Amino acid sequence: MLSFLEFINEKLNINLTHRDVSHHLSSKGWKLERSKGDHDVWGHPTATHKIAVPRHKGDLAPGTVRDILKKSQ
Repeated sequence: MLSFLEFINEKLNINLTHRDVSHHLSSKGWKLERSKGDHDVWGHPTATHKIAVPRHKGDLAPGTVRDILKKSQ
């Protein structure tokens, strides 16, 4: 069975919403640290970096989704 990241890499034209990406991050242990303006910032207890997720209606760009998923590994 493919992992979520492998699935996204195979389906380059797949579009995910902010809700889909947020659900994936929370399932990996990431916590929403702040939500201001048009982005949510997620942090992880063992990671040294933060992940910014755009918050808007509709689908996120496939390149943005791939970048977020790579950073969440």
